[in-house]
Order: sequence, then C-alpha cells, then structure tokens
Amino acid sequence: MSDHAVAKALEISDALAAVPGVRHTRQLFGPVEPPCTVLAIPELTLVGISPAPSEAAWRVALVVAADDRVENILALIGPVIAALEGVVDVAVRSPVRPGTYPSGSTTLPAYLIDLEVSL
Repeated sequence: MSDHAVAKALEISDALAAVPGVRHTRQLFGPVEPPCTVLAIPELTLVGISPAPSEAAWRVALVVAADDRVENILALIGPVIAALEGVVDVAVRSPVRPGTYPSGSTTLPAYLIDLEVSL
C-alpha cells in the first residue's frame, strides 16, 4: 500500500479514536468491546502501470453489544459520521447500512459505513 494510503488509514483511525463514548480498535479480527468502531482493510484502485493506488474504499463498522438498544446505536452514528466527514479527502457514501460484525465466536449488530478516498 502506498505511503499516502497508510497515512490516510492512520488519519481515519485517529478521527474514530476521538469519538467520545466509542472505543476504536485497530485489530482486524477477534473479539471487540462494544460500543466500538473497526476500520477494515481497504479496497484499492490501481490505474495503469503505477504500483501506487489512486483511490481507496474503506468500510467502518460501528459495533454495539447484542443486548444494546436501538436508540443507543442511533445516538452514536451521528458523532461517528461527523468524525469521518472531518477527515480531509474522505467521502462517506450513502446509505449507511445495518449489518453485523464478527466478534470472537459471536456476531454483533453494527452499522456499516463505506468511505471513498482519493489518494
């Protein structure tokens, strides 16, 4: 991955880590402690013969506990989206989809947020 893509991943992670009341984990697999966000491995667009990607698409999972309440995840989605929109050159794609996130031997409810980034 290009240095710019690595720097952008760190910038996105830093923004997510600053959201109050939501942990951010940099680990890709294994159990998580909700409420938390996880930044997945990006999809990279390569153009021509250049080894450096020109675009990246990331997915962020906002994960809550299985016994959490709908109003709690709805209260968290706004601050998470605001943090992501504050990162330069990051576009949040609509819609933000409900889904699940694997955590150890269980699956937890999550919102899945897709990002597009020009590199």
